[in-house]
Order: sequence, then structure tokens, then C-alpha cells
Amino acid sequence: MKVDEELRAAANVWAAMMKARYEFLPESKMFYGEIPRLRGVYAYADTLEECEKELEEVLEEWVLIRVPKVLQNSGSWWCEDRSQW
Repeated sequence: MKVDEELRAAANVWAAMMKARYEFLPESKMFYGEIPRLRGVYAYADTLEECEKELEEVLEEWVLIRVPKVLQNSGSWWCEDRSQW
């Protein structure tokens, strides 16, 4: 991967993390985090900080697996149409 591509990928991960939503689940006493437009990108943890870290790891793994497939089909990995996820 070229330096420009690495920077672009890092910026996209950061931008996606800015869209994350978190909530405390009282029944399980855990935090839940998700990135709504990216199906399957969610995390659970005992603290908000742990949940944020776990969510970022899940997102990075998702990018490594899903982005090459999506780019072949649409050219964009961030979209409103969830049907391709």
C-alpha cells in the first residue's frame, strides 16, 4: 500500500469512528457501540473506553475484509444503500 493510500485509509477509519453511537445497557451493565451505516460493525464492553477501542478494532478488521469486495462492485465503501453489505 502506498503512503497516500495508507493515509486515506486512516482518514476513512477516523471519519467512520466519528459516526459511532454508544449506549449503556443497564440490564447487562455493558456499553454497546456501533457504526450505523456499516452492518456488522459493533462492540460490547464493560467500559465506554473499552467499547471504543473494541469498536475501532472491529472497524479495522471490517475494512480489511469488506472494502476490497465493495470497491469491486461500487467504487465506494461508505454509502446509504445497505443492501450491498
